Amino acid sequence: MTEEIEQARERKKQEMMQRIQQQQLEEESKQRQKQQLEAVKNQIVKRTTTKKARERIGRIRAADPQKAERIETVIIQLYQAGRIQGKVNDETLKEILKQIQSQKREPKIVRK
Repeated sequence: MTEEIEQARERKKQEMMQRIQQQQLEEESKQRQKQQLEAVKNQIVKRTTTKKARERIGRIRAADPQKAERIETVIIQLYQAGRIQGKVNDETLKEILKQIQSQKREPKIVRK
């Protein structure tokens, strides 16, 4: 009887170890995919922006990482749609910033 209990415990322990290993492998795979996607995104942004524009994006990232992500997403979308002629310079980046800020919704405060 005690042998059966020990065997059952050992099986459960092995199953848990396998699940943990599977989760770790899945997590590593997701991490690699995220890194690859980030590398491709950075490559597109680097290829489609001037040095000054990239510097501005870097300063924005230091202050507001989410805004920098939105800017990069817009640049990538414009690139994929074929709407970028040449490189995005600092002035064009300022226009993109204005667009993004105008899209930002102001919170409504309702007092009752």
